[in-house]
Amino acid sequence: STDEDKVDLKVLLKEYENRRWLPTASITAKSAFLGYLEAGSSFFSNFRDAFFFVMGKVGVAEKVFMDSAKPKM
Repeated sequence: STDEDKVDLKVLLKEYENRRWLPTASITAKSAFLGYLEAGSSFFSNFRDAFFFVMGKVGVAEKVFMDSAKPKM
C-alpha cells in the first residue's frame, strides 16, 4: 500500500505540474517583458507609460494580470 501511495502521489504531482506549467510560464514571460520595459532606456520608459495608459483604458491590463492569477480547473 505504501509503494502504491508513492506511485499515486508521483502521478498526481506530475498531472499538477502539467496543468500549472502554461499559466506559470505565462506569468514568467509577462514579468520578463515588463521588467525589460521597466529597466529600459528613456524611450522604453516613455513607451511603457503610454502603453499602460492605453491598455488600462481599454481593459487589456486587467485581463492580462488577472488571467493567470485565477485558478482554473
